Formats: sequence, C-alpha cells, structure tokens
Amino acid sequence: MKATRPGGALSVAGYFGDGDSVKIPRLAWGVGLGDKTIRTGLCPGGENGWTA
Repeated sequence: MKATRPGGALSVAGYFGDGDSVKIPRLAWGVGLGDKTIRTGLCPGGENGWTA
C-alpha cells in the first residue's frame, strides 16, 4: 500500500480464506482519501492454471 501512488491501483491475486476481514493499514491507504484502488481476482487453478 505504501508504494502505491495516489490514483494508483494495488492488484492482488490471492486467496484470503481465513478470518472475517483483511486488515488494511489506514495511513498507508491514505485514510480513504488517497485515491488508491484495491483490485482482486482469482488465478485459475488446476492443470491450466499457469499455461497460456
């Protein structure tokens, strides 16, 4: 989060299946005013997960 510039996006391709929430440091995020976007997605798994 600290390395993301205002107006930038942090991309996460991971699975956070433990717990009820994911902690995000408020100051590094700009306390919600830093215009930083967090984008997530799942990487396809299985036999074709990392092939083109």
